[in-house]
Amino acid sequence: MHRLITGAGHRATSVPSGEAAVEALALSGYDIALVDMEMPGMGGAEAIERMREVTPDLRVLVVSGYEDRKHVMSAFEAGADGYLLKDELHESLRKSLDAVRAGHAPLSPRVAAIVLKQVRRRAGSEPPVSRERVERALGLQPLARVRPIKRFGSGSGSHDLIEDDDK
Repeated sequence: MHRLITGAGHRATSVPSGEAAVEALALSGYDIALVDMEMPGMGGAEAIERMREVTPDLRVLVVSGYEDRKHVMSAFEAGADGYLLKDELHESLRKSLDAVRAGHAPLSPRVAAIVLKQVRRRAGSEPPVSRERVERALGLQPLARVRPIKRFGSGSGSHDLIEDDDK
């Protein structure tokens, strides 16, 4: 993990546990904390809560092998700003670190689907959602784009769906 972070152009300090992370944060300022949900001693959710108490402006990015609702939602309820799955790290770590630093909330696509389902479950309206619709909503795979087409004589435009020329 340390090599991935420094290879992405960031400085990093590695610690062996949640307790050590909270101590390190209290001693030195950090912009971002990468937290695993299952660690020796203090778990990830508790570590996130304690780190937020020490440094409220800290950005917290969870990096975990767990993609179940329990782990994902407990991370966000504790104050996580993003959630990446370990098997996707090599592809997305650099972008995700930049995104979380900028105040965005990077999510692995599979985690985004879990969050979306949970939000809909809590709202009491969980319509069937296709994978393509979730990917399109998250901007993961642009399938098509809309381009205005002027209609002569009507004064108003219309929109036609066209294939993406960038494919």
